Amino acid sequence: MPDVPTSWELSREEWEAVVLDDLNRPAMKDRQRVIEVLMIRDGGICGLCKTPVDSGFREPHDPASPQADHIIEKSYGGPHTWENLRLAHGYCNKYRNNFPASVAVPEEVFREAFEQAVHRWENPHVYLPRAIAWDEGLIAEYRPKLAAAERELRKLVMADGDKDAITESARAVAHWAKLVKSAQTHRATLERRIAKHIAKGVTREK
Repeated sequence: MPDVPTSWELSREEWEAVVLDDLNRPAMKDRQRVIEVLMIRDGGICGLCKTPVDSGFREPHDPASPQADHIIEKSYGGPHTWENLRLAHGYCNKYRNNFPASVAVPEEVFREAFEQAVHRWENPHVYLPRAIAWDEGLIAEYRPKLAAAERELRKLVMADGDKDAITESARAVAHWAKLVKSAQTHRATLERRIAKHIAKGVTREK
């Protein structure tokens, strides 16, 4: 465990309490403090793309927002300890999930993906309409499949069909319903971002 920065003036027990609660998960109220500590310890450098991390306030979905990344992922048994935490850009942390844990991804790959994400974030008038159109295409594709699955389920239920067949049909309905809802939710999020971007532009003009 790293030495406690003297500026914090915390005991070892208090230091550990910053990041650990009874469930061995980061306490929500302390996450910002964890990031501040990692900023100091890691010199403000992302552990994945090796470029500077801005410590200033950013919106939660901003790709450049600072996050605490688990070196050994929690899903693979990685502990929530200082030795297993490193500073990372939010997008780099998310992008890492595209690769198996056993694959060593070069920092250049993270850097290129991060730069592209920042460009999309800073130019929503170009990116968001295309993303919304993509979501609408997914919704148009999924809805007929959901309707077909619902018809099949009703047919099986009304015919007092085999229980296993009914269960499988119900799972298909739940699957397509989840995909439709996910695309709708994402589209609504993008639409709010467009509205916010337009509002900012109006404010600047005033």
